[in-house]
Amino acid sequence: MTESSGIILLNKPEDLSSNTAVNIVKRIYSSRKAGHTGTLDPFATGLLPVCINKGTRLVRYLMDKDKEYTGTIRLGIETDTLDKTGRIVSQSKVPELRDSDIENALNKFRGKIMQVPPAFSALKHNGVPLYKYARKGEIIKKEPREINIYELEPLYFEKDLLKIRVKCSKGTYIRTLASDISKELKTLGHLEKLERTKSGSFDLVNSYTLEELRENSSQKNPENFMLSMEEATNFLDSVTIDKNTEDAVTKGQKIKKTDLFKDGLIIKPDAPFRLMTEENKIKAVMRMENNSSFLKYDAVFN
Repeated sequence: MTESSGIILLNKPEDLSSNTAVNIVKRIYSSRKAGHTGTLDPFATGLLPVCINKGTRLVRYLMDKDKEYTGTIRLGIETDTLDKTGRIVSQSKVPELRDSDIENALNKFRGKIMQVPPAFSALKHNGVPLYKYARKGEIIKKEPREINIYELEPLYFEKDLLKIRVKCSKGTYIRTLASDISKELKTLGHLEKLERTKSGSFDLVNSYTLEELRENSSQKNPENFMLSMEEATNFLDSVTIDKNTEDAVTKGQKIKKTDLFKDGLIIKPDAPFRLMTEENKIKAVMRMENNSSFLKYDAVFN
């Protein structure tokens, strides 16, 4: 199989870590390199974009994108991990809830809010993931962080189950959100189910299961199930370069701002943008710095 580079939109199954899922995709495609653009907990399912070979150079640009999830909260039971994989630590009666009660509670979490990362998370303290401390009974509390909940709506409620849809900024912990919503509803709760439905412009409806990838792996054109690097980065501003500039980039030569922006095209300072060849292939990602006459290389795709 010839080496392919791009992004696989994987529909990650339950009970599989993100790293394990990436390694499986890596083996299926016989890839040298592979990486994902944002961790999903093992119990969670849904969209996990996997970057293959040269596509791994795009991870940094895709990680910061907004995410969308659907999650089911089990009210009345709190676990130490804030999800169904944890140990039950407390229980509480679930009050009679009206639609207006749920709406009022959810409204408290819309917009920019401060959120405390959960003790059981991969966030590090002194170079060690928090969950390793938590498993030993040592709870490390991190300072609250600002996140943005762009959209938050109830999808279903009956007795002790509340299903929600969340569109949020990078770094949002849906487990923590579920727990905080439960407390606002005057009870306790944990995340029973979680599915990521969107990551940036990528959508779960366009994703593939591991079984579908395996079935496709024997075909001569594995790219059929792979987004090209051009498609994956179409949210970036673009500048088309001529053959001379393309050759200079290949050789790693410095590119002057004045050479590239002769037509007065404006690019925001320090914002990444693509250099596209005349054949509409991505050649590099670069940045413009105010204090330099030259462009800064971010990534090159030779």
